[in-house]
Amino acid sequence: MNETYKEFILSVNEHTRPLMETCSWIGDLKDDITPEELKQIIIDKHPKNKRDITVMLTTIARYARYCHNDYLLNVVEQVRAINRGAIWEEAKPNAEQIFFTRKEFDKVMKGLNPNDPDEGFEENTLYYRTLFWAVYEGIYSKDMSVIENVRASDIDLENKQITLKDDKGNTYIMDDMPEQLLNDLIICSKLQYWEQKKRGNGMARYDMIGKYPDACFKALSSKARQNLKAGYQAKLKKITTTYFVGKITPIHIYYSGIAHRISDRLKANDITIDEAFRERNNAFLPVSIIRQELERSHYNYPVHKFKEVINGHLEIMEE
Repeated sequence: MNETYKEFILSVNEHTRPLMETCSWIGDLKDDITPEELKQIIIDKHPKNKRDITVMLTTIARYARYCHNDYLLNVVEQVRAINRGAIWEEAKPNAEQIFFTRKEFDKVMKGLNPNDPDEGFEENTLYYRTLFWAVYEGIYSKDMSVIENVRASDIDLENKQITLKDDKGNTYIMDDMPEQLLNDLIICSKLQYWEQKKRGNGMARYDMIGKYPDACFKALSSKARQNLKAGYQAKLKKITTTYFVGKITPIHIYYSGIAHRISDRLKANDITIDEAFRERNNAFLPVSIIRQELERSHYNYPVHKFKEVINGHLEIMEE
């Protein structure tokens, strides 16, 4: 990383530094860069949405001011004068997929049908299906601790609720849960063995343990203490590499569920997705629908920032 850029990072608010560190390439921009070259560099960085483009341009402008580089600041302003949507349209074909379609979700759920599983998921199918579905429905945290702490005793079938906890001590209730998912979680909490094919013929059974006796997602007893969370990552990766093209991570599964539930509520209120996510549309009903789902899923993100993340991928919500 360029030494001047390192100094620049240290000069900004500590909460902003991680974001600035992701743009360390800015310190290596050549002195005589043109607006067209800068625009192409931004496209080549594969922004995921319009917000990423805004973040890059804002960071470059802040760095230019820090360095008293009026030439670079002028170049940034010229690129900013280009419609942000036009830059995104050029970048979009190579952008990272941030969520998948409902048809793709249905394909996974069909493939993980315990009564007729796809090849490679014959054993422990219910576990794979329930783990994937749980993350999609909002049972998720980046450190995987929420999944590790899911317990059958925290499930309220009558009210279709589940109490979730992370390792930081945060506790919250998630409502409107699919009854079938809650029942599947209870069944998973009673699983004591992991089935696996032997190298020869037949099946082998291995003991499983979890953080709690009624934990819904246990792991092999020999590895559980070190690898519970890594095990969830590995199992979700097996699912996503089997059913999706491109890189789909657990947070993409989580995003997808949020997007689809918002889409359903908007349609139920005769609000189009384009209308709800239109820039500067602060109408009460669409904003409240989006906010309520973010709060339900415990996704602490302002509505306007979430709209910026989703914009550019709206067609996926409609499929």
